[in-house]
Amino acid sequence: FVSIASHQLRSPLTSVRGYISMIIEGSYGEVNPKVKEVLTHVSDASRHMALSIEDYLNVSRIEAGNMKYEIADYDLKKLVKEVVVELVPVAEKKGIKLEFKPATEECVAVKLDIGKSRQIVQNLIDNALKYTKDTGTITVVVRKDIQAKKAYVDVIDQGIGISPEGLKTLFQKFERAKNANEINVTGTGLGLYIARTMANGMGGDITVASEGEGKGSTFTFVMPLNGIEAKWN
Repeated sequence: FVSIASHQLRSPLTSVRGYISMIIEGSYGEVNPKVKEVLTHVSDASRHMALSIEDYLNVSRIEAGNMKYEIADYDLKKLVKEVVVELVPVAEKKGIKLEFKPATEECVAVKLDIGKSRQIVQNLIDNALKYTKDTGTITVVVRKDIQAKKAYVDVIDQGIGISPEGLKTLFQKFERAKNANEINVTGTGLGLYIARTMANGMGGDITVASEGEGKGSTFTFVMPLNGIEAKWN
């Protein structure tokens, strides 16, 4: 049911988001600044709704054992940069600086599912945006360890941080920061669960480190440099 309902919602929502974007950009004529401001809020809300629908679809696939992976060779650094560029405007609206700082000038070649890897990186950055206060900075680093044969994507935020107790349950379904409601953070609590499940399915993982509440967090997407064979369920 969830899968069918989500598909039925996703198509019209895509059209709505497209038309809103065209109106904001002036495709149908000049827009009053106040109207543009309201439409921008509507656009943000529809984006969050689209992400929630995708979350429910992915959980449905995971629980049904239908999550499939199409593995291909790709430059992880290029993929991450593309996602960061797409999300910079979202960060700027919140007054947050989103910066990309690759730790290597070389390409970071891995075998991965391109679409799912993009979603993982997007989920991690979206999560950082939710919990980072205005005027904060989020730094995204891509690095590799030839000796360990691993590639890493670090998403470092200056957000609310995570307690030792919170770290233990962070990747469970519907798990959210204990003070999420207090700071008006929206979300399904599924993003990190889905991201780690996808990473595991490609032979990778997601780890998290935080010195405690109020001290920010670092989420790391880890992938083997030599990759794996595609897993078909």
